[in-house]
Amino acid sequence: MSNSLEQLLEAKSMLGSHKNRRRLFLRFDSIFASATIEPGELRNQIAAVHDGLRRRCQFKRIRMSNWKAFDTADLEFPTTASGRPIVLIGGNNGNGKTSILDALIAGLYGAASFIDGGRGSAQASEVVRRAEYRSFIERAFHKPAYDRGERMSSVVVELSIPNGQLEIERRWYFDDDGQLFEDDEEVVIRLGKDRDIVAVPQDEDPISFYESLIASIVAPASMIPFFLFDGERVVELGRKDVREQVRIGIESALGISSLKRLAADLSDYVKDRSRDLVDEDVDAELRRDVTGLEDRQAECIRDRDAVEAEAAVLKQRRDAIVHDMGALTNHSFKDRHETLEAKHIANQQLAALRNEMAATASRLLPYLLLGRPLMKRTVSALEKAASSRVLDGNPSELALENLLKALDEIEPKVDLATGSMIKERVRSAWTVSRPANVADQSRHKYLERYDVERVIHGLGQGVQDAKVQLPEFIRRARELGQIVKESDESLQFEEGIEAARSRYSAVLREINGELEAVERKQRENAQQLWHIENELAAKRTNLERRLIQRRGTAAGLPVVDAATTLRIEILNAIDHIVPEYYAALADKVSSNYRQLAHKTVVQRIEINEDGSVRIFDAAGTDISQAEASAGENQIFATSLISAVGGLVGSQLPLVIDTPLGRLDTGHRERVLDFFKNGGSQVIILSQPEEVGGRYYDQIAESISAEYTLSYRSDDGLLGSTVLEDGYFRQRAA
Repeated sequence: MSNSLEQLLEAKSMLGSHKNRRRLFLRFDSIFASATIEPGELRNQIAAVHDGLRRRCQFKRIRMSNWKAFDTADLEFPTTASGRPIVLIGGNNGNGKTSILDALIAGLYGAASFIDGGRGSAQASEVVRRAEYRSFIERAFHKPAYDRGERMSSVVVELSIPNGQLEIERRWYFDDDGQLFEDDEEVVIRLGKDRDIVAVPQDEDPISFYESLIASIVAPASMIPFFLFDGERVVELGRKDVREQVRIGIESALGISSLKRLAADLSDYVKDRSRDLVDEDVDAELRRDVTGLEDRQAECIRDRDAVEAEAAVLKQRRDAIVHDMGALTNHSFKDRHETLEAKHIANQQLAALRNEMAATASRLLPYLLLGRPLMKRTVSALEKAASSRVLDGNPSELALENLLKALDEIEPKVDLATGSMIKERVRSAWTVSRPANVADQSRHKYLERYDVERVIHGLGQGVQDAKVQLPEFIRRARELGQIVKESDESLQFEEGIEAARSRYSAVLREINGELEAVERKQRENAQQLWHIENELAAKRTNLERRLIQRRGTAAGLPVVDAATTLRIEILNAIDHIVPEYYAALADKVSSNYRQLAHKTVVQRIEINEDGSVRIFDAAGTDISQAEASAGENQIFATSLISAVGGLVGSQLPLVIDTPLGRLDTGHRERVLDFFKNGGSQVIILSQPEEVGGRYYDQIAESISAEYTLSYRSDDGLLGSTVLEDGYFRQRAA
């Protein structure tokens, strides 16, 4: 069967993510019923799947909005045509290096990065991995953007490909709680120099279609660990069982993971279809049901058309009456609406003005009611109080003392005894003649001179404010009142023709009543037709499936036999094809390891058909069991990653976050040389102490672009990372 494997894999890609697998199994029914497959052809098709993986692409640009550490960012990656394959991006911990790596992965693959790309929990189900992806996207939403009310983040990844350009844009939308809207991931793909939007074929799931397209142009999501990774990922890979590393590499490069999942789906399909029994009586009953439902559907459609025609006539009559009612006045409905709106606004403003005027009048009106004569007397009394000595504290005693002193000055002077007697009598007379509480007779004794001046100023200012503000309130109230009056007059003019309008209204009510009854029939008809069509679709699908199963021989269920045979052939083909690539992989890993390791002990690496690895020195001694350092494990993992990339073509770009953190001096120099001369675009996300000083000088001539990530925060609040040209102002030594 021509392209049978491709059809099955395409069906798995488009429909395999649905919780209800009925659609996938129906598609399998169609594929198996329409053709057969020869065992030899299957092997050729698997090889064709692998050959289709060979491709060349380079990252050209990434734009991020409200993504993790970034408010906005736009990075351009020059191509390697200039012989400068390295893009160097520097940043301290927490400044956004991993944000860029995560953006490239999520932008390219979306949920597939967790389902197939090794980012989700290793042993978890697809449902759990999708939940993990959802949680990751919610955490990736830039917190300051959420705080200022934004509810969307986006990543746009642009790649240079042989026939032009590939642009992938993903947008995620969030609710007010910061949670990702269910199934609300928007994907747009543009291809070619003109950036034409790629349309999704009819009846295909957009996300599944885009995943297949990206896998065919760039690489499948299962290849993520081998070209988009961080230093810790490399260390982790180096610590795994070597057989597991090789299995992951081979299966990712050859698309074996997809084939194994297809084999598992075929197993479930066989179990499901084996439960079906083809019964002619059941088929006949289904045909009768389908015919009866089709007759009811046709009757419903006729009723629907008749009711719609009746409704159209009534609506035409209604519209004519409405038009005539509008013609009763020179004013249009818009004019009347604007008049009502103007009156409403004027009334609102007038009410607010009256409230404001009442508050102002309660404060300023007493100044005007005081009257000019009373105001003058009040001010005069206050000024007199301010200048009087009675405000200076105990004035009566001071006057007495002045009097007694004056007695001593009068000529002729008297003797001391007589003088003392006179003063005593004067004191007694003063006390008897002085009014009680003389100090309390001051009307404003509580006021200091400064307070009196403030009161006088306040009285003057209050009078002035009252004279200015109250007339202005009155003027504004009159203007608003005039607007209300004119609006009422205009509306009253309209009411003058209500007699004629009422006649139209009576007819209009009658028509609306008839139209409501007709529309009720329409709703009932639409509901009935909806139920009939759903029931009819289900029975047609069931009948079609059973008819498909009955085609071919009388063996029972030929699709089950075909699926069982195909599943076995897929597994056998995998067992025969995969070992062929172990030798090529071993040679490439050996070559890479010798370039990267500063020790010359390892001469050859052998990978057997079971995936086991043996390492030999120059004398041919197996040194696989020797204890390796963390750096040597990382070197081996790096060799494996590069070799696996070679299986899908050596031109996949590499994006590496913190690649040198665990390597010593010799290994760092060799790894940097490897990046310079590997022939692929390399984007390095580095801390200042990793690629600095002589390490920077070592690759300087191979750098095509440099950036530095700087974190900015205002007032100690959560901030954002900004992108600056150049690699650190002062390079680390």
